Amino acid sequence: MKIRLVLWFGIVFPFWLSAQQTLADSLALAIEKKFSGTQKVDECNTVALQYKTKDFATAESLSNKAIVWAEKEKYPDGKAIAYRNLGIVATNQSQFETAHAYFKKALSYTKNLKIQGQIYGSIGRTYSESSAFDKCLEYQFKALEAFETIGDLQLQYITLYNVANTYLQMGDATRYKTYKDKALEVKTQMESQQKEVPKTLIPLTAGPVIAHESKKVKKEWDTLFYAQKIKEATLAKNDPEKADALLKQGRIYLEQKNTTAALKRLQEALSLVKTSPNLPTVALIEKHLGDAYFQKYTQDASSKTLQTALSFYLKAFEKMKNQKRNIDAVDTCAKIARVYEKLGNFQKAYDYAQLRSQFNDAIFNAKTKATLKNLEDRYIIAQKSRELRLKALELENKKKEQQLLYGGIIVLFLGGFFLVFQNYQRKKTNQKLRQLNQELDQANKVKTRFFNILNHDLRAPVSNLIHFLHLQKEHPELMDEATKTRLENKTITGAEDLLHSMEDILLWSKGQMEQFKPQASQVNLAELFADTRKVFSGYSHIQFKYTIPEQLHLLTDENCLKTIVRNLTSNAINAFVQAEDAQITWSAWQDEHGVCLCIEDNGPGATEEQFRALFDAAAPVGTKSGLGLHLIRDLAQLIQCTIEVQSNPGKGTTISLRWK
Repeated sequence: MKIRLVLWFGIVFPFWLSAQQTLADSLALAIEKKFSGTQKVDECNTVALQYKTKDFATAESLSNKAIVWAEKEKYPDGKAIAYRNLGIVATNQSQFETAHAYFKKALSYTKNLKIQGQIYGSIGRTYSESSAFDKCLEYQFKALEAFETIGDLQLQYITLYNVANTYLQMGDATRYKTYKDKALEVKTQMESQQKEVPKTLIPLTAGPVIAHESKKVKKEWDTLFYAQKIKEATLAKNDPEKADALLKQGRIYLEQKNTTAALKRLQEALSLVKTSPNLPTVALIEKHLGDAYFQKYTQDASSKTLQTALSFYLKAFEKMKNQKRNIDAVDTCAKIARVYEKLGNFQKAYDYAQLRSQFNDAIFNAKTKATLKNLEDRYIIAQKSRELRLKALELENKKKEQQLLYGGIIVLFLGGFFLVFQNYQRKKTNQKLRQLNQELDQANKVKTRFFNILNHDLRAPVSNLIHFLHLQKEHPELMDEATKTRLENKTITGAEDLLHSMEDILLWSKGQMEQFKPQASQVNLAELFADTRKVFSGYSHIQFKYTIPEQLHLLTDENCLKTIVRNLTSNAINAFVQAEDAQITWSAWQDEHGVCLCIEDNGPGATEEQFRALFDAAAPVGTKSGLGLHLIRDLAQLIQCTIEVQSNPGKGTTISLRWK
């Protein structure tokens, strides 16, 4: 036996686990290829639920994959459904505490009433499996309330059926009939609305209820239906479903006293699930095998047959006791006591009869019965409260309709008043616009006159300068010393006037910048400096260097940046009065602080006062005192650029532009 266990856990189990993992991975890959987003999560949850009884490992793996995908998609409802699936799989393995932990997580992730109701229903089923019927009904009624709130008839039908079935398990025929009739009412309502009626494990039929109605219904099951199920499961190689169909067919044969056929079906079912982790199903098959052998004993009176029946009953009882399936344990205890009585072991028969009473008391004690009554009363009160709330809502809606009517009249009055007021405001705005247009027209006339005057003032000094240069070049002999001095003074005076006129133009353009707003875009710095290289290509006595990465981009206004770069380059060129080996270097890089542009020259340098206009708006304005620096400062502020300067007389200058 030990060698077999070692072989199973050391060799067979790892291969089996690997096969399940491969199936789960293949299914997940197929889902991922076909679906995306939240649809992928929903499909994964749907497929996982299909494996809830036939392949626990695959169902768990797919549910965990759905949780991971739902986390990425920020889809809490998908996560809640996945945790519910894990709870269902744990319940099917009789891991009830684990199942409740999963259901608790599922409820924490969703506020969707439909999903909450489905989780409550699953919790109720888990409590039913452990024969805790008070808790089972508590959560079934919670589920029913949720489905009634959202008006989902299909889920109401299933839940009412489950409530009826719970009362049937408890032997309460009156309440079974009450809730069966409610389920049939919902079914009729669905059929009238042409909605599909969900299938249930035991079909509900109209008619009188007797104490053993469950047996009567089971006798009506068609053996051929399960024969077809067995055939389909065999073709699909689905052992769990085949075992389930064999079990149900075996039970039918037992009720028909066809012992040989029952034994054949039940033994085949047991062989399929012997190594399965689904212990509840194994226990149920073993119990019915005990029934089959006991039925055989009534036919052949063989003590060996009776011992075989006892063996199966005891195996089933141990599993039921360990899994806390108390209601099944009660029935099995009674049958064990009956077998011991037949064998003449009355002490054992008495012990198991007492054990049966203990299990029965644990399920149906007075406290539990009172709790069940309170649960039903609470549900009825909640249902009445909901009806009252609906009536109150109807009255409130009528009141709202009246309020809306009065409100509509008020809105019409206010709308008319608003139109009159808007017309008045439009007239005022139009009048203001006409005034602004007049002012704009006047400003354009002033600007035109300004440029006409400026054109005249610029032409005279430039004309004098050109006339003097031509005269000096072509007829220098015509000028005596006095004439030459007079023309030179006149030319200098004209040049100074020209300089002042240009200063006026720059001051005017600077004033226009107050209305300017930069337009940011991704600027390729390598392309920008390629343009700069072309602009200053004529300065052959200066060596230019550019260290700019090809793929470095900067989010800023390209025109502003281009103007700043050209002005800084021009200032550096103007600094070289008498310099040998003159050199200007532009470089750019990106670090943890942001993007940086830097211009360096080996010129004569300058004092801090000479760069004052780059940082101080109050510095004197003028072409002789750094108007270009004023423009650089203002443009840098517009594009949120920080300027840093390092310069010492005789040691060159470095100016850095930084963007965070």
